[in-house]
Amino acid sequence: VANAAVPVVSATGFPARVNLAKYQPVTTDSDNGVQKGAYLTDGLVTDSSSWISGSAGSHWAQVSFPFPVTVGSAQMVLGLDNVAPPSLFYLQYLTNGAWVTIPGTTLIGNTNKDVNLVFPSPVTGNAFRFYDPFDGTVNLRELALYPPNGTNGFPFGTDFSVDLARKQPALATANTFGNWPLLANDGLVDP
Repeated sequence: VANAAVPVVSATGFPARVNLAKYQPVTTDSDNGVQKGAYLTDGLVTDSSSWISGSAGSHWAQVSFPFPVTVGSAQMVLGLDNVAPPSLFYLQYLTNGAWVTIPGTTLIGNTNKDVNLVFPSPVTGNAFRFYDPFDGTVNLRELALYPPNGTNGFPFGTDFSVDLARKQPALATANTFGNWPLLANDGLVDP
């Protein structure tokens, strides 16, 4: 096909932008009983698709990988529409069985709901976590981790979505064979 788009690939072999954390398993120290850690990596940025921690103590949310990955930047959507974001937190990665704070990721006095952190040097680990040492409830809508992209990181949030219908049950009054209702909201654009 003469006009076929060729995917852009970076020097690392990854597509130019790929959220390594998307759909990866998440473990948290606590939740509010409804909004679990799995919402952190679903690609949706809404109040109903967010992790809300328990109310007491420090809190963390960990994204785990089946093998070591190299990460160069992180993006987070914090707080809720009417709830302030965490003011003190940092990102850590697991290395040699210990959690190590990633240089340049400690935020003190944060008031931003959209945070883009480019690491001074890429880090490699099997697990990464958001850690808030402050007592109180943490509201976190999305956590994205990206491979290295030089000193610029990646543009913020271009792969986040507010598509609430995506992958939800779908019904129709009629269909033709192979054109099932669930294809209307599977997130793919395909005839």
